[in-house]
Amino acid sequence: MKKQNSIFKNIPIYITLGTIFVGVIAGYIRLQAQSEITKEKVDKNEEEINEVKEENEEIDKAVEVAKKEQENISKQINEINIKQDKIYDLLLDIKNRKK
Repeated sequence: MKKQNSIFKNIPIYITLGTIFVGVIAGYIRLQAQSEITKEKVDKNEEEINEVKEENEEIDKAVEVAKKEQENISKQINEINIKQDKIYDLLLDIKNRKK
């Protein structure tokens, strides 16, 4: 009978220890689930970042091409202006010779 009384006296301690143990396991499981979800979100964000970086690289390449085209157009305009000035000079020379 004494053993039964000591077991019944310790039941609140066992219940408390069991509750703490179950709480620790549940907390660990929830932490693992949250870390997995966070890991998935991070992976998705990394994929999005990589896509944006690739798009930026493509845009940078397009900008470089546009700059080169603009430089070529500027050179052509300068050449046309030089030729136009030469034509004006020739016309003025012809006009002066006729006088």
